[in-house]
Amino acid sequence: MAERRMFAETVVTSDAFLDMPLSTQALYFMLGMYADDEGFVNSPKSLVRLIGASTDDLEILILKNFIIRYESGVVFIKHCFPANV
Repeated sequence: MAERRMFAETVVTSDAFLDMPLSTQALYFMLGMYADDEGFVNSPKSLVRLIGASTDDLEILILKNFIIRYESGVVFIKHCFPANV
């Protein structure tokens, strides 16, 4: 896991992002922080429980195309990258 992350301002200030509940926005940021260098999170449901979010928050991110879920349960964050240090 990288020590620093960058989130695109165009993504987190978009109407699509800001129209989501704050708990969903927080989950997006936390998924980004826990993702590996390629943007994958192996256990997103554990992170949902850890921060007190709901599975609905995860579903919203999937429906709004902020993350992609694979059959294995792994998710991919589409707009999060490690910061160049």
